[in-house]
Amino acid sequence: MTLARSVAFLIGALAVGCVSENEVRDDFEVDPVDILPCGFTPISGTHWSIYDCNPVFTGTDEPWVEDIISVAFRTESVFGHPVFQVWYSAAMKGYQSWGLGYAVSDDGIEWATHADNPVYGPTFGWDAQRATALTVAWNAAEGEYAITYQGSDLPNDSLGMGVITSTNGVAWREPPAGSRLIDLTAAGNYYCWPLGFTWQPDEGYIGYIAANASNGCHAFRFDADALAPDAINVRPRQALETRSNTRYDAAGATSVATVVLGETHYMFYTGFSGWVPVKTNPNFRRTNDTTLAVATSETGVRWTRDEDNPVPISLNEPGRVGTIGAQAINGRVHVWVTDFYPDLKQKGVGYFLYEPDSDAHP
Repeated sequence: MTLARSVAFLIGALAVGCVSENEVRDDFEVDPVDILPCGFTPISGTHWSIYDCNPVFTGTDEPWVEDIISVAFRTESVFGHPVFQVWYSAAMKGYQSWGLGYAVSDDGIEWATHADNPVYGPTFGWDAQRATALTVAWNAAEGEYAITYQGSDLPNDSLGMGVITSTNGVAWREPPAGSRLIDLTAAGNYYCWPLGFTWQPDEGYIGYIAANASNGCHAFRFDADALAPDAINVRPRQALETRSNTRYDAAGATSVATVVLGETHYMFYTGFSGWVPVKTNPNFRRTNDTTLAVATSETGVRWTRDEDNPVPISLNEPGRVGTIGAQAINGRVHVWVTDFYPDLKQKGVGYFLYEPDSDAHP
């Protein structure tokens, strides 16, 4: 058995209680960087480094997968050893629906898919057709994962922000109040799409949602006392004020990931500069020129853009950066960025390190 499949067995053992919950932790005796087969190359003039073996994930060869839609990353400490986890929504072959896949890796490159994939699927309600914008959060107080996503059933004019929870990352369930936290098609609604979601020990669940403002879809923070529609409190002011001189996010954001490192809150987000018509349907439009940007905050409420935005990692012009994932580990931030890889002619997930407390790379 390969080490990756041994790790998959270990994660699977959590589901049946063979491993103590306390043995899966956020503290890492072995730094994830130290077990990777490739190194990182510093990006000159920045605090960023790019993994030399990107992309680290492009999809799987599972028979049920037609196409990968969205990906969420996390690194877990199992007996002190880092384990990379990925959850992905995928269009299912032969069905007008989607499923949730799960895979683990001991080196961040070779992935062992779970034998019971898809580990979750919609109940053919409001989110029957598609799930995009996956984000994963770990609630240490409750000992459970939470995945948020944008679910849709467009033939029935249904669109919303959904959530499911799991104690082991494999067996997923809807919260008692149901899976739809926010109805994006409700009358009078001004929301565009969900952006990101996390859990902090002192604050609980925190998320961001894009809403119509200043002729765009800009980020607004929400707080959640519980995973229920009536527990969501969306703050009335934009997290990042609209500015005419920041072209890279002039029209808003499509993805947000936040972490706390020391006393500083960091936001990694995908900004976009404008809109273009959808070729197949001129009545719809899509975001244009999406790039990675950074903002900081002392409180996690009001944010200041980094002066060096956008981050120079885009593989395309105009930019095609997608979902962002981030996790603070051992004094630096591990960032996963979905982008289109021209040489592969497909989307993939790239791996980056952000070290704001170090000097900029020469």
